[in-house]
Amino acid sequence: MVIDPFAGSGTTLVAAKILGHHFIGIEISEEYVRYAEERLKKYEEEIEDAHEELAKHKVEKTFEERKRRGEFVGKYRSNSKCKKIFEFEVHQTSSPK
Repeated sequence: MVIDPFAGSGTTLVAAKILGHHFIGIEISEEYVRYAEERLKKYEEEIEDAHEELAKHKVEKTFEERKRRGEFVGKYRSNSKCKKIFEFEVHQTSSPK
């Protein structure tokens, strides 16, 4: 069950419908309620876009798997800098003044 207390234009509700979930949308604006209802009636038109978006978020390897294999893991490739910063901060906060 998907509950969207600020349904707005209905994006979350359309996604829930496409994915086969039950949903409840709450919206104070009558204009947005009408717009969301129209989108829900035509949700089939958004299925292709939804599947394209889902494909972008498919995780094939976890961060840990990429790291273990030496593959690109973003700016956190090396923990040495983070470790040094942490050690420096610990040293600074624990030294007497």
